Amino acid sequence: TTQWGCTSKVVLISLDDGTVSPIKFDLSDNGCSESASQQLMCITGDGGVVVTQSEANRPTLLGYLQQPLRMNGKNTETSRLLADLPPISSTSCSSLQLDTWFKPGVGYSYRIISEPPIQAILLVPENHKKDMLPLIVVPHGGPHSCTSTIYVPSYGFLCKHGKYAILHVNYRGSSGFGQAALESLAGNAGSLDVIDVVEATRQAIKSGIIDPDRVGICGGSHGGFLAGHCIGQHPDLFK
Repeated sequence: TTQWGCTSKVVLISLDDGTVSPIKFDLSDNGCSESASQQLMCITGDGGVVVTQSEANRPTLLGYLQQPLRMNGKNTETSRLLADLPPISSTSCSSLQLDTWFKPGVGYSYRIISEPPIQAILLVPENHKKDMLPLIVVPHGGPHSCTSTIYVPSYGFLCKHGKYAILHVNYRGSSGFGQAALESLAGNAGSLDVIDVVEATRQAIKSGIIDPDRVGICGGSHGGFLAGHCIGQHPDLFK
């Protein structure tokens, strides 16, 4: 499994020529988007692999691919669904009606904002009509990591039930965007990454659904470092 932009993909590496290509499969009933994240969990004794698939608004699916390493030139792998996992632990939240509160694919959507050399994931609640939405910007920690299009129930809850738009920013220095972008942050922390977070935030505001007077930012580790820098350098943008 590797980062492939702001998605996670299971890849096949050719030992003959070194080419790297994603293994294509789909565990859902109604088709997943190209921006779905997929991961390899383990290899089974018969040569198959156990994999997962999720999207920013769809909880994890667990599946099985039969001998994907013997592709014989095929471009798509046949998959079998093993389990449709719940969005949160039912043992810790047994009083919640999970089907109502966390119905997969319902309540909010997501889109990818691509402004090379950065990408960001914007979560938007449904049925906000023409209301301008408050925005929470969340730069990841690391800094050499990445926020991918996997399902995170806490952000899903804020988006669906709190009616917040959520923006995950993969700034320069994030993994999954090439070695040059990764190394460009060295010696430039607090400047290049701040520029990227600000630009992604402004692109989200340009969508016309974000209230520019209600933009907040938070993060942990390097994300917290960026939150402090963004608030200090751009107090007019981050309230």
